[in-house]
Amino acid sequence: MAAGSLDWKTPHPADLKSGSDRIGSGRAGRPAGPLGGPVDGLRPYTRGVDIGPAPVLALLVGGFHTALFVAIRRTVDARVAIAFLAAVLGAWAGDATGGRLGIDPVRIGDFHLITASIVAWAGIGFVFVLSILGPESPEEHRL
Repeated sequence: MAAGSLDWKTPHPADLKSGSDRIGSGRAGRPAGPLGGPVDGLRPYTRGVDIGPAPVLALLVGGFHTALFVAIRRTVDARVAIAFLAAVLGAWAGDATGGRLGIDPVRIGDFHLITASIVAWAGIGFVFVLSILGPESPEEHRL
């Protein structure tokens, strides 16, 4: 653990002076919060949470490819939001696939850019193929 960082498992010096020997019993007689940490605004369960680069870069890659698709197509409709979601999920899945296969020569850190882009485009294409094959309006599928 880095110097100067807080560790919720060690007692606070104020607890030791007040005679409290229970770890995580709170500060200066105050009650302990969830997971034994003090109830003073510090959240010990969020200190060690790290978000990896894959979800963030998948959002960026999916957004870029969706914007590129809209620029090529030159029309924006309600399907673009679904295509964005498919592109983000596809980029995330493409990164995982590239990591498993180990064939991607272009990476940003541990993020496999080319396989993420290919699968993002596959997600966009899947959404638009389904939208072409489906009915155009609710009246068309009535009997």
